[in-house]
Amino acid sequence: MDAERAVLEQEATTLRSSFEQRLRWPEGLPRRGYNHGGPSAK
Repeated sequence: MDAERAVLEQEATTLRSSFEQRLRWPEGLPRRGYNHGGPSAK
């Protein structure tokens, strides 16, 4: 089960990375900014 869990965690990390790359965060904008309305939030 540990091996299966490791694979699932790796897939989740890959999905998260590709998702963040598609969003193309503006430089200087905190990545947690999307929780507060996106680029318009400070």
